[in-house]
Amino acid sequence: MRFLFLISCLFLFSCDRPEKTLKVIATPVPHAVMLEEIAKPLLAAQGIELDIIVVEDYYIANRAVAEGEADANFFQHDPFLQEQISQCHYSLSSLTAVHIEPLGIYSSKFKNLEQIKKIALPIDPSNKKRALLLIEKAGISPQQIIEVDSVLLVHSYKELDGAIIPTNYALQAGLKPDRDALIKEGCDSPYANIIVIRTGEDTRPEIQALKKAMTGPELHAFIETYYEGSITPIH
Repeated sequence: MRFLFLISCLFLFSCDRPEKTLKVIATPVPHAVMLEEIAKPLLAAQGIELDIIVVEDYYIANRAVAEGEADANFFQHDPFLQEQISQCHYSLSSLTAVHIEPLGIYSSKFKNLEQIKKIALPIDPSNKKRALLLIEKAGISPQQIIEVDSVLLVHSYKELDGAIIPTNYALQAGLKPDRDALIKEGCDSPYANIIVIRTGEDTRPEIQALKKAMTGPELHAFIETYYEGSITPIH
C-alpha cells in the first residue's frame, strides 16, 4: 500500500513538471521580451518549459548553441550568422525569420544629417557593410568614421556627432527608430532577425513548437502593438 502511495505521488509530481525544457539565448530587447511574452506561455501550454538566457555579447550565443549549451538563439540576421559560420565553422542553420529591426542614424546633437561629420558604426563586418549602405542612402560624407562594438554605439551617439545603431540597442536606450532616427532602413531590408539552431535539429517537436510560436498571429499582434512600428514582423 505504501509503495502504491509513493508511485501515486511520483506520478502527480511528474504531471506538474514540464515534459521538456528548451534553452534559448537572446539579447534583452526586443528578442528576450518577445520570447518571454509570447513564446513562453504558448510552449508551456504544450508541456515545454522555455528557459530564456539573456546575453549582451553577440559572439557568445552562436558558440553556446554550436557546443550544445543551448538549443537555439535569437538575436542576429543571416549575414551575421554566415560570417560566424565562415570564421568559426559552426554547424548552425536558420530556423525561421521573425522580424526586421531597421538600422538607423541617431544624433543627440543635430537634427540634420548634413551636420554629422564624425560618426560611429558597428565594427562587425556584416553590420558595418549595412551601415555604410545607410550612409550612402543618407547622401552624407562624414569626415571621420569610427568602428566600435555594437553595445557601445549608444555611448558614441552621445559623444560624437552621431551613430548608426541596431534597433535592439536603440530600444534599450529609449530610442525609437520612427521617432528618433534621422534616417533608417526601409521595410525591404534583407537583414531579418532569425532564430538559429544546430543544423539538422529542425524536426525536433519542441523546435517546431518554437517556430510556430514565433511566426504566429500572437507574435505579429504583439510586435505591432508593443513596438508601434519600431520593428516589423515578417508576414
